[in-house]
This record gives sequence, C-alpha cells and structure tokens, in this order.
Amino acid sequence: MKKLILTAGAIVMITATVSAQDLPLPLSFGAKGGLNIASLSSMYNVQDSENITKNIRSAFYVGTFAEYKFNDYFGISPELVYSSQGMKAEGNEWVDYEYKLPLHYLNIPVLAKVYVAEAFSIDFGPQVGVLLSAKDKEKSTWQDVTDEYETDFKDEGLIRTFDMGLGVGATYNIGKFMIQCRYNMGLIDVAKFEGENEKPSNHKAWRNNVFQLGVAFRF
Repeated sequence: MKKLILTAGAIVMITATVSAQDLPLPLSFGAKGGLNIASLSSMYNVQDSENITKNIRSAFYVGTFAEYKFNDYFGISPELVYSSQGMKAEGNEWVDYEYKLPLHYLNIPVLAKVYVAEAFSIDFGPQVGVLLSAKDKEKSTWQDVTDEYETDFKDEGLIRTFDMGLGVGATYNIGKFMIQCRYNMGLIDVAKFEGENEKPSNHKAWRNNVFQLGVAFRF
C-alpha cells in the first residue's frame, strides 16, 4: 500500500510539473473541440429517389488528449472524444420528406504525429468508437398532414455498437493553442443484421465519414 501511495504521488507531481512548464514538452495534456461535418456512405432505408437528397450532418465534437514527443520530429497522441455524427436527407417525393439519423460515439483515436515543421504536424492513425445512441427521425408532410416516426437503432439492434476507422489530418501549434483539421474514414459497415432483420440484396455498407475542424488547448 505504501508503494502504491508513493507511486500515485509521484505521478501527480510529475503531471503537475509537466503542466506548469512552457511548451514544447515531451509530455502534455489538453482539451479539444470543434465542428463535425458528417455523413454515412449509404443508407438503404432512406427513400431512394432522385428527388431525395442525402446531405451531410453538421454537429460537434469535444474531448481530451495527451501527446508524447519522442523527439523534435515524431510524437504520439491518444485521445478520448465525444463525437456527434450521422446523416440527414430531405426532398419532395409526393410528400415533403425529412430524415435525420444522429449517431453519438465515444471515439478513441491513437495518432502518430510527424512534425514537418516546428509548429506543424501531420497526424494519422487508427480510431475505435463505441456507439452511445442512435435514434432516427423521419418526417413526411402531405396536404398539411404531418407524420413523424422515430426508431432507436441501438435498442432495435439495427446498428453495430462498435466502429473502427482511420484518421488523417494536420495540427498547427500557436503557443498552447492548436488549430486542427482531420478526416475520419470509417472502415467497417456499421449496419447490423440478425434475426428477423435480414440483410437486403441491395444493401451497401454504412460507413462513417467525418471531417473535423476545431481548436485545442494544452494545459
């Protein structure tokens, strides 16, 4: 127990000392957030018509990160990020039609950072995601009569609770502040088929695609 207390105390002291110093640091921590521009590669349950437009969904992300620099040129940065993603569609096919599918994830990227300049890095690496919620909303209006439907994709077992992707982006450092952009490309089909929910013959993979633009701050 004494060793455990001493070890925990040492970790706290080291973290406090690191956070108090001026950058650049071998080890640093921070918070981040910004804009998500999200879409799904395909959605068979959205009305298939030239009059229905599948659009991007604008949302946000927020999270924390750590970064360890091995030297002036290379580092690694794990993150823990809440990310609101998904898609939407709208148009007119006999009726005015609106469809939204917000997907809320807890994402864990682990990024390699290659510093091509002192303040500028190229970032890339894998990302895993845990689905928190997925409730769609479908709305159709005809002659002033509106019908609305909602389905909980997670509870109904229509979507996988695990996602995997690859992130590629860049970071520009301005003191303790950073400007970041990144594209996260989904690698797996998040649609789920089991039991009575049979896979349709015309199914195309649902893959998360998200462009992110935001800022970060090192503590």
